[in-house]
Amino acid sequence: IAAVCLDLIKQHGVGISSNLIRSGLEHTLAQRLVRFACPDVCQRTRAECLSVIQIKQAIDYIEDRVCADFVLADLAAHVSATVPTLVRSFEEEVGLSPTSFHAERRIDHVRAWLKRDAKSSPHVLAERAGFASIRDLDYVFRNVMGVGFENYRGGVLS
Repeated sequence: IAAVCLDLIKQHGVGISSNLIRSGLEHTLAQRLVRFACPDVCQRTRAECLSVIQIKQAIDYIEDRVCADFVLADLAAHVSATVPTLVRSFEEEVGLSPTSFHAERRIDHVRAWLKRDAKSSPHVLAERAGFASIRDLDYVFRNVMGVGFENYRGGVLS
């Protein structure tokens, strides 16, 4: 079912930027199917889970600060939740932790800038995306994309 949903998403032009997001989406779809088919599986009370609105608020908060660091406690306070509840609910709904989601979005921005101007200075791209250094950019880029920034950039340039 997850594969069918992903095919529908791809057919309608919604891009899924990486394998990490794709596997997270598959995981989330499978979890929702289990919850729908077996409602007794979820043992947590409603108070221990965030609403869809709170998850959307968390995503918006991250999107608004995509090119800056953020603190989980600040995000939790923004959606009126504890950090553990935020992380657990966010992972269940989105398929990624808030910090992984933030990293994915940051790298999506870097990749978009790189596509527009492949010869951009790595220093400028790192600074624009809110990284303290090229080393930080490369570390996050490698974790998200599975390849270092310079290797990826070399592929874009050739």
